[in-house]
Amino acid sequence: MSDGIEVVTLEEQPALVIEATITPDKFGDMLGQSYGRIMGHLASKGLEPAGMQFARYHDMSDGTMHLAAGIPTAGEVEGDGGDILYQPLPGGQAATALHIGEYHAVGAAWSKQSAWMEANGHGSVFGTFGGWDVYENDPDSVSDASELRTRIYQPLPK
Repeated sequence: MSDGIEVVTLEEQPALVIEATITPDKFGDMLGQSYGRIMGHLASKGLEPAGMQFARYHDMSDGTMHLAAGIPTAGEVEGDGGDILYQPLPGGQAATALHIGEYHAVGAAWSKQSAWMEANGHGSVFGTFGGWDVYENDPDSVSDASELRTRIYQPLPK
């Protein structure tokens, strides 16, 4: 562990996602709407989530965010034939850190983790990187936004 960052080995995690390219000001709305739709799709199949909601970042190099809002599943689940897709989170080694506090401040944790990755020979992750946030709790489950817990993951190059 270094600066709160540790390397873990992850198993591939089955998940359903909705992908979108948005401007940062649409981030919260996109996540909320996507999670609601995915939960509805799971419920229509009699299934429950197998973990906490996440956001995976594919590309943020041009001022927009190409990302996937997702919910883990217990196994492979067919999408809806439209924009709800089966897309597992990758297995393998990843750097991880825990951010405690408001969502808008999680970027500082990503910056710290990116600096750690460069210093440890893993290269830069800014722009196109494939990392993700897992929301370990949500505003409905805590009394204050300072109690929000966001775990960040960045796959390490093989």
